[in-house]
Amino acid sequence: MRRSKPCLLLVFLTKLSLGLAHPQQSAAAPERPSALTGSVAGVVYYGETQLPARFAEINVVPIPAKEDVEPPGKQPIPSGAPKQPDRRVQRIYGTSGMDGSFRLDAPEGDYLVVARKPGYITPGAAAAMDFSLSEEQLESLIASLPQVHVGAGQTASLNLTLHRGAVITGRAQFADGSPVIGAMVGCEPIDSFLRLEGALGRENRGKVVSPRQVAVQSLAAAQEVQRGLTTDDQGRYRFFGLSPGKYIVTAMMAIDHNPGRVVMNDGSNTRSSGREQAYPEMIPVYAPAAFRRRDAKVFEVRGAEQIADADLTIDPQGLHTLKGRVLAADDHHAPRTMVYFKENGAKEASRFVEIGDDGTFEVHYLPPGSYTLSILSSDFPDPANPAEQRTEYKIVQLTAVVADQDVLLDDVLVVLLKPGEHNRFDLLF
Repeated sequence: MRRSKPCLLLVFLTKLSLGLAHPQQSAAAPERPSALTGSVAGVVYYGETQLPARFAEINVVPIPAKEDVEPPGKQPIPSGAPKQPDRRVQRIYGTSGMDGSFRLDAPEGDYLVVARKPGYITPGAAAAMDFSLSEEQLESLIASLPQVHVGAGQTASLNLTLHRGAVITGRAQFADGSPVIGAMVGCEPIDSFLRLEGALGRENRGKVVSPRQVAVQSLAAAQEVQRGLTTDDQGRYRFFGLSPGKYIVTAMMAIDHNPGRVVMNDGSNTRSSGREQAYPEMIPVYAPAAFRRRDAKVFEVRGAEQIADADLTIDPQGLHTLKGRVLAADDHHAPRTMVYFKENGAKEASRFVEIGDDGTFEVHYLPPGSYTLSILSSDFPDPANPAEQRTEYKIVQLTAVVADQDVLLDDVLVVLLKPGEHNRFDLLF
């Protein structure tokens, strides 16, 4: 009897889904490794149950050689000599099988080996962006990670254990108890901004990243930790696979200042007049109910525990709006402008808004305090006139104080940069 088309379609989709479920699973390994390479083989287990970890991703990263970490004096490159591409192995990866076993071919050398699975911790990942680590600290960290030596034509055996990460979960709601549905929520280590600030600091500009740091980053690239997600229909969120440390939970409100859009049958989006603002106003809210990062609650996890009460409430009571207008000093037109807000004492700008067609801007839900506004303006050339050049205006900084009511600023007039003048963009942050 001939099989019906629906049945054939079901069989095809079933095979397709099974093929896509584990796209990184390596092909069947040869019985013996090639004479030109060796192999890494072993079994992955769950630490809490000692059961095999099926379809876990295996990551094999070369350990930097001493001569790479401490290179000899720089050799001049002959003028006109083509740069040779770097063909060294950066990372080898594959997938464990139904019994948790794996075998990966690898060139001769020394390697770090880790396994990855959602909800579990990748060893060394927490230090990936810590550029303050010395070479001695990096060397000690690498020495503490699972590693093997692969010899040509030989198989190096190594079993791996997955350790479950911590969980932080809660519910986002408005002050009246209704859920915050579909909101962006993040969970970040409290020192992440300090590490990023250090990485971008002047002392690190142009600094060559240590090969050991690169190796640790290659391991961290495999870490699948939910740093950002959206709340469900009940306002709930759940972060898992967290390494030991201190975290804050943030929800982001996005306010679109554009007027309503009209979509045509051909898919185009029309506007009656003016230009469309490219960015919504992004307003961070920190658990449990704070609009300042410094007032956020710190959630500390030391192992695989679950914190189930990391609730977040959005309550705008006692907050205010700051309004202003930015115009060009020469003819009072409204150039393209971004306004960055930084509360005095803060190390980074926490907000930014774009001005409208008439030059006006509004910043909502500001706690009382003193703020520094950095105003960056420019005029873009008309696409119909390619000979026209982009013009830049001097960055303007001013202070605004928000007390117990909304604030309306005087008009801010921006002036063009003179020939040879340049803006200091470090003023923005």
